[in-house]
Amino acid sequence: MPYKVTALKDIRILANVPTPNGPNREEAIWISLKAGQVQDGLGMVWGLHPSYGLGQPTQRMKGYEVLMEPSWNSSELPKEFFGMYRLEISPISPGV
Repeated sequence: MPYKVTALKDIRILANVPTPNGPNREEAIWISLKAGQVQDGLGMVWGLHPSYGLGQPTQRMKGYEVLMEPSWNSSELPKEFFGMYRLEISPISPGV
């Protein structure tokens, strides 16, 4: 399921993005967004770069330390995380 992120502040998030290595292949990368910028068609969004701190513990995901919001599921979207970004289900169909 693809996701859409809207940055409420300047952020750096760890998210899965499609790779050219074949269908349904993704890799986790850091994505920097300016406030108001939108990134659409992402795979799983793991969380924020640990440099934001926010008094939250980090967790190791995909080989990176990230600030993660407590568990959530797609039925709760759209939802804001840490007051820094909004996550919602993308209107983009997979493979488009």
